[in-house]
Amino acid sequence: MPADKPPPPKAGTSNVLPKSSIFKILRNSTAEAAINAFRDQSLRLFVRSWIMRTRLSLSADARHDRSRPFVQDDSHMDRPRVYVTGASCSGVSTLGTLLAERFGVPHLDVDDFYWMPTDPPFSTKRPAEDRVRLIQERQAASRGWILTGSFIGWGDALIHKVDLIVFLKTPTSVRLQRLDRREAERHGARILPGGDMHEAHLAFRDWASRYDDPTFTGRNIAQHERWLSTQFAPVLRLSGERPSEDLADEVAKALAPRRSSNTA
Repeated sequence: MPADKPPPPKAGTSNVLPKSSIFKILRNSTAEAAINAFRDQSLRLFVRSWIMRTRLSLSADARHDRSRPFVQDDSHMDRPRVYVTGASCSGVSTLGTLLAERFGVPHLDVDDFYWMPTDPPFSTKRPAEDRVRLIQERQAASRGWILTGSFIGWGDALIHKVDLIVFLKTPTSVRLQRLDRREAERHGARILPGGDMHEAHLAFRDWASRYDDPTFTGRNIAQHERWLSTQFAPVLRLSGERPSEDLADEVAKALAPRRSSNTA
C-alpha cells in the first residue's frame, strides 16, 4: 500500500481526520486525486466536503508552503498566471488572447498541444504526457502565462501555481452561432456538403451542442462544475456573452489586490 494512502477505518472508529492527516494526502496531489486516495466512501465524502469548506483558507496558507498542491507565488504578479476555461466557443480563446496582450505574457491554448499537426486538422490526438510536457516547457519559459481550453482528466499539473481560474458560461445558441462563423472563416468550403471536412464539422457541432447535457459522455457543464469544486485557486465566473474587453477588465480587477500587495 502506498505510503500516502491510509488503511480503511476500523468499525466503530471516527471518520473525522485531523487536518494534519489530510494535508499529508494533499501534499503531492491535486484535490481530486487526494479525495480518491481514500478507499472508504464515507471518508471520501468527508474529505471532499472539508476541501470545499476550507479551500479559500487553504489557498491563503499555500502561499507560504510550497509543498502544497496550490502554490501562490506573488513575486511574479506583474506577469500573472491565469487559466480560462468553459464550453467550446464560449469566448475562452478570445479572452485569453486579450489577457495575454494586456499582461504581456504568452497565450497557450490547449488545442494547440492536444492535436498533432495533420491535414485535415483535429484528427490525431497527441499522447497526454506529451501535451503536459510541451505546455509545461512553455510555462517554465515565462514568469506568467494565460492558459486556455479544457484538460479535465489529464492536465491538472498545469495549474498547480495558477493565480486565478476564469470560467466562462455562454448559452448554447450563442456558442453555436460563433462556432458556425469561426469554422466557415477557418475552413471555407471544406466544411460544406461534399467537402473533405463536412462530416467532421457536423460531428464537432453536435459534440459542442451537448455541453449542457449532464449525461453526455463528452465535455459537459456537470463535469466542469465537479472539477471547479475541487480547485484551491480562486474561481472567477463570467458570462461569455459580455464583450471580451469587459471580461478582460473583470479579470484584471480580480487580480488587482494581489498585484497591489506585491508592489506595495
